[in-house]
Amino acid sequence: MAGIAYKPEVSDLRESPALMLIKELRNLGAQVSWCDPSVKEWLSEKSVDLSTNIDLGLIVTPHSSIDFGIWKQGQVKVFDLSATSKDFGWAKYL
Repeated sequence: MAGIAYKPEVSDLRESPALMLIKELRNLGAQVSWCDPSVKEWLSEKSVDLSTNIDLGLIVTPHSSIDFGIWKQGQVKVFDLSATSKDFGWAKYL
């Protein structure tokens, strides 16, 4: 998952939709890791670098410092759930 802050370029997690999404996905049995250069740690978990060793990438809160080229080059399937109008190369789902 890319970006867990409530909006791009901030570290604030209040009202972030990503937090509920992480919890619900884990309740369903998914293994979820997250990358957010603005949020270094949440609930004793640390942000990880984007990886191509995943089944599905989720863009929730895109920060300008996240390089989505890693996923593009690795041909990762991605759902772009972000509220921004910026096109990251995948169809928007929200």
